Amino acid sequence: MNRIKEFRQQVGMKQQELADVLSVKQTTVSGWEVGRREPDFESLKRMADIFNCSIDELLGQKEKPVVKDDRLNRKLELLNDENLQRMEDYIDLLLKTQGE
Repeated sequence: MNRIKEFRQQVGMKQQELADVLSVKQTTVSGWEVGRREPDFESLKRMADIFNCSIDELLGQKEKPVVKDDRLNRKLELLNDENLQRMEDYIDLLLKTQGE
């Protein structure tokens, strides 16, 4: 079972308020919370931002994700190809030296 209701209540939002922010109907949010419907990926991303959590946490995954939220991924998406390659090379270097 997902944790949408739990996170929504933690921030003090009503179903209608969340629905308004996500441009969906209140009944859609209700359906997500009781498991009758599944939110689309864009709605999941927006809710994770609103609730300051990861999509994994929102979906009720038991294991904690490696990166608590998607901030690193969002930053990586902003890099141009050259800098993205540099970042990948740096990570490879870190992994190589970590094994020593």
